[in-house]
Amino acid sequence: MPPYEIFVQCTECGDEHPMRVKIFLEAGPEQKQSIAETFRDRIMPPQVSAIQRHNSLCLKTGKSFVQDNDDLIFLVPPSPNRFRSIYSS
Repeated sequence: MPPYEIFVQCTECGDEHPMRVKIFLEAGPEQKQSIAETFRDRIMPPQVSAIQRHNSLCLKTGKSFVQDNDDLIFLVPPSPNRFRSIYSS
């Protein structure tokens, strides 16, 4: 199961910020997608439900916010290049 990063659209500044948590999903999206779209026709797993309405931090203002719109909470699949070492050739 691949680890998906969670990003939320900030209610303070409008940017997307990482929640700094990962969840493992067997059948997640192949590209960035909202949790509303990903789980439109199926039951949302408990680990995804646990991130709904969770406090997040705005990286620009330093204020906490809660994003309660599932269309603005995103699953981002792992990228093979994201974790490449700076020493690899």
